[in-house]
Amino acid sequence: MHSVLSALWTHSSDLERRGSHNLVGRSFLLVTSIEGGGLIAVPEKCRLSLIRKLRPGEDLDHAREKWTRYFLSANATLEAGDTPLQGRSVGPLAAGVNATGTATLTLPSVVAAGSYYLLAQADGDGTVGELNEVNNTRAAIVRVGPDLTVSAFTAPLRAAAGGSLSVTDTIKNTGSATAGASVTAFYFSTDLTLDGTDPHPPQTRAVPALLANDVNTGTTTLTVPDLAPGTWFLLANADALILGRMRMLGLGNLAFDDYCEITLPSPGHPRR
Repeated sequence: MHSVLSALWTHSSDLERRGSHNLVGRSFLLVTSIEGGGLIAVPEKCRLSLIRKLRPGEDLDHAREKWTRYFLSANATLEAGDTPLQGRSVGPLAAGVNATGTATLTLPSVVAAGSYYLLAQADGDGTVGELNEVNNTRAAIVRVGPDLTVSAFTAPLRAAAGGSLSVTDTIKNTGSATAGASVTAFYFSTDLTLDGTDPHPPQTRAVPALLANDVNTGTTTLTVPDLAPGTWFLLANADALILGRMRMLGLGNLAFDDYCEITLPSPGHPRR
């Protein structure tokens, strides 16, 4: 009996969390009477009387449906502090039968950019007694917010220390939200790892705000620092003011020719 009442109270709390209607308020579940039950050592049948408050647009069949609930979580474990989202109804299922469906979920208006877990919980209201109640949840990773990347980058093959060269880069927002205005910076490096010792020209390129999947292409004339003769890698860094979201050319899943390799001739060597 205790486990039954606990499940009912949990279900009532879930109903109340689904929001309030302007006219009728929140949904809830009320136990009006309990009959029978017997003693702890000699259990008997028990009859419960319940009241389920319906909201406008609901009917009894809708209220009795089983629901898959979705949650936004910082980890792959469903916890009390996870953000509840929408759900989808699931009708009766015979043994061994699957029910596949699609749900449209609305995230909270304020969610910090980053990677989260989207959790799906079968029988989210706990209305079905099951052999195993701990295998009802599954997680998938969802990335929230903008993500700026350098999708293309071109530059001349030769340059001179103290001279100038024009480079063209394309910045793409591969994320799911609008990226604010940003700055693309450029660095000369002896390898494909950007660090604090890599010399960089003073010029940068301003990139406007980009909607999801939007791109912005621009050309910048750079002043080449006083570099030693030899081969250098010219790196473009999207959103250079936030190094935590830096993505460098030539790494990850970008094409190998997305960085630029520049040769500086020795002093007195004629430029071609």
